[in-house]
Amino acid sequence: MPGQVAVLEPSDTHFYQPLWTLVGGGFKDVDASKRPMADVMPANVDWVKAAAAEFDPDNNKITTADGRSIKYEYLVVATGMQPKWAKVKGLKEALGDGRVVSNMAFKTAPLTFKALQNLKEGRAVFTMPSGIIKCPGAGQKACYISEDYLRRQGRRDKVSVSFCTPAERIFGIPRYAATIESLVEERGINVHLKTELAEVRGASQEAVFNLMGPDCRPTGEQTVMRYNMLHVTPPQGPIDVVAKSPLANAQGYVAIDKETMQHTQFPNVFGIGDCAAVPTSKTAAAAAAEFLVLRDNMDSLMAGGPADVAKYDGYASCPLVTKEGAVMMMEFGYGGKILETFTPFGIDQSKETFPMWLVKAELLPWAYWNMMTRGYVPWGEYKRAKERVAEALAALKPTPA
Repeated sequence: MPGQVAVLEPSDTHFYQPLWTLVGGGFKDVDASKRPMADVMPANVDWVKAAAAEFDPDNNKITTADGRSIKYEYLVVATGMQPKWAKVKGLKEALGDGRVVSNMAFKTAPLTFKALQNLKEGRAVFTMPSGIIKCPGAGQKACYISEDYLRRQGRRDKVSVSFCTPAERIFGIPRYAATIESLVEERGINVHLKTELAEVRGASQEAVFNLMGPDCRPTGEQTVMRYNMLHVTPPQGPIDVVAKSPLANAQGYVAIDKETMQHTQFPNVFGIGDCAAVPTSKTAAAAAAEFLVLRDNMDSLMAGGPADVAKYDGYASCPLVTKEGAVMMMEFGYGGKILETFTPFGIDQSKETFPMWLVKAELLPWAYWNMMTRGYVPWGEYKRAKERVAEALAALKPTPA
């Protein structure tokens, strides 16, 4: 209600960022990923069109960039995270030069497909950074979509495709890693593990990589790769105002309990989404699942009850686009526990399937704009309902004598 709920948001435009992968592959127009912020802002809240400049949780206060002071009783922090382009030497200068591209921003995602269209021969290199990023499959999606495009255009035999990651394995969950490892072998994609982009030399079309040790730290050795197209997934991190605030942990993320979404020090503060310090993948699906938990726990707390009536299991989803018309719908929680939605309906989610392509390309964007931005998460509510029915049925079972 106006006067009771305020949203501090400086932007005029809201973006559905998961679509940018498909934009970079030429499957979607980038304008389909945006809506005016006014169209998605709830009508019954006060929209404070300003950025936060300082958090003062000891006094339940936020100071805005334009100098206003806002008091609160309860606070939800959902500030996301930001790309750190400058962490890779030469990247900002080379980005958008026709060869160096990235799907990780609205302005740069369309440039990926343009670079693909112009790539006739040579070497295409795709990179991933170390550390926490949003959409851990971003670099792989760009790689597989691009490789498939070159194959469909009859140019694959003239272009070498390489994927570089600082990780020790191409994907951390064995159920999905086995399929991915077979995929890259079958399609002749060169995978360079323990290799992280350190510098882009745009003028000479060279990418400099640090070789990483078992602790994912640079060994001091480097290797240089020539490229004709370089797709970069940049290093990322929390926004500065959060990272430097009393709300942050040592890594700069909002310090919350991983199950309740409640702050570990300030009980009237909650965190959600990419800015939250939860040990799971940063995805839209994770934020949606976190919302259901946060909503129930905040409702309980505001009514005078405990803030742990709901528990987040770390659910995240990575719809890994492997080619036109094919997606692996990878769903998992804390510790890599498999939490798949469609397996009961006869779909093997460890494989590439066309139905999951339809979910990624059509169903999820529609659900986001028409349901999630209105506070309804259909698959999450479905899972919660199943759990409650199972609990009720278990309670009805007679106790053994």
